[in-house]
Amino acid sequence: MVVKYPFSEELVSENVYRRTFAEGVDDDELIWHRDHEDRVITVVESSGWKFQTDDKLPINLSPGDQITIKAEEWHRVIKGEGELIVEVHKKPLMKIRFGQLKALIKEAKKRRPSGWLPATEKNLDLDKPFTADSWITNQTGVPVNVLVKNYLASMGMLEEEDE
Repeated sequence: MVVKYPFSEELVSENVYRRTFAEGVDDDELIWHRDHEDRVITVVESSGWKFQTDDKLPINLSPGDQITIKAEEWHRVIKGEGELIVEVHKKPLMKIRFGQLKALIKEAKKRRPSGWLPATEKNLDLDKPFTADSWITNQTGVPVNVLVKNYLASMGMLEEEDE
């Protein structure tokens, strides 16, 4: 689906766009809308154009004005005379590399709604090598970590690791 906007746009610098609303733009194209990120709008050229946010009266736009728009805040522009030219400074959303996202999703899948990790051998540190002074042994000579692991497995409480 191709979205047609009521302005032309050019990239000025990173996260800064110059938008021009033409004199002939149809009023019906200037709709109420929301944006996903915070923005700061700097008015470059305006004659009689107005800006309005939800539940507020429209305000006049004059060259040099700066308006801050929060993410998901309803707003619109109201047509004046001539062109409206603004610079839109988009506050970037969190940037994350694809590999980082995959790692975060993998970690989140491991967690339970309570925030606890599943009871796996690794998460319970039952896979750690032991020495005589780090894991106490009982009279049978079997290390405690092995006893705990075997007990949890026999009760069906030890989950398999996802690789």
